Amino acid sequence: MKKNLNKLDEIDDFLYKNTDKIKYEAPKELTDNIRRTIRNIDDKKYGGFSFFKKVAAIMCSVILIGGVAISAYKVTNNNIKISRNKGMYTAIQNGYIYDDIENEIESSDVKVNIDSLVMDDTNLNFKIEFDISKLDKEFSGIPNVLYPDLIVYDENKNILYCADKATFDSFCRENNLNLKFGEENKKYNTSGITNYTDREKADDKDKITSIIQIYSKNNFPKSKKVYFDLSSIQFKMEDKETYNLKGNWKINLDLPEKFYNRESIIYHVTSCSMPEINVTECIVHNTETNFEFMTYEEPWYDENDSEEEKQKKINEHRERNNEKIKQSKTNEDFDNLSIVDDIYLENENGKRFYNVDSSSEDAGSLEEQTGKVQYWQTFSYTKYDATNKIKIVFKYRGQDVEINLER
Repeated sequence: MKKNLNKLDEIDDFLYKNTDKIKYEAPKELTDNIRRTIRNIDDKKYGGFSFFKKVAAIMCSVILIGGVAISAYKVTNNNIKISRNKGMYTAIQNGYIYDDIENEIESSDVKVNIDSLVMDDTNLNFKIEFDISKLDKEFSGIPNVLYPDLIVYDENKNILYCADKATFDSFCRENNLNLKFGEENKKYNTSGITNYTDREKADDKDKITSIIQIYSKNNFPKSKKVYFDLSSIQFKMEDKETYNLKGNWKINLDLPEKFYNRESIIYHVTSCSMPEINVTECIVHNTETNFEFMTYEEPWYDENDSEEEKQKKINEHRERNNEKIKQSKTNEDFDNLSIVDDIYLENENGKRFYNVDSSSEDAGSLEEQTGKVQYWQTFSYTKYDATNKIKIVFKYRGQDVEINLER
């Protein structure tokens, strides 16, 4: 859990506790793939789940299907209007944003405009505005907006986002791309999208503003142009009424040089208080830092065990984990099931940076039957906060750990 919450953290907490989320149905091909992936993890390599691992798998499922989390909120600070990631605010405050963009396109009596955009290795965030003043439809309030067939790609036909199979297949045919829907590829980002409807201008019935966040499991390409193609918009009201609109909205943007000439910072370990921990990644981007490590614990069974004995021990391990999950009734109980607690990053100036909560891929862990443990975390530490040395502090299974790193 984050400590010493400041105002932005309070806003984050408010959003998570008070916003509604709408499920976005994924194509059958993707949901089948997700079930198959989770089943394989459960039955083979990853035998049993701890609570934290189950959460990680569920979150990964959301990502794979391009799940759309929709919520409504009111904000009063311009820096909050494009993300809930504090690292993103830092980047924006240092001029890492493309704003005041003129790209309005009109179709079916609705004008669409991308007002501002931020893109680095892991995040593609933008604010999109809808002018519905000509629309022959009155809404009782400000609706949430869904984009069922949105596809985002660049000048090299890299697909940055697409959650609609028909749109995906059509794009691949037209551009001779040998890609399979739902399968990650260097030319195809399968991560998800989070979409927030800005309620600040609720008194302006003619305009709707959405903040869209697309995130990548792997690095986004260093694109010079980005294209947004959309032929269907859904306006969804709180009373569940949905208004479907067909049109042809195509926006293309020439991105500023600072986006495609971006560079990351890599840190290397100089010391670790727990030698068993092997840091596999600590990379600082414009908007956040990705940190990963692996270690080994006791395997679930002995290699000399018979297959029957191995399976028995695997089942017993699962049962113990499942029982812990069932008995966990509070958030504190759930926190106690995670392998890492109280984690933060501190730079040479003594400033601490905590985990970000901007997407479902920000943190997680996996535990294998062999005893191998993988853990990953995302911090709000950015290139603009960077010092030559940093340290990462946390508790691993209750034991204090301090890792010192240098760029």
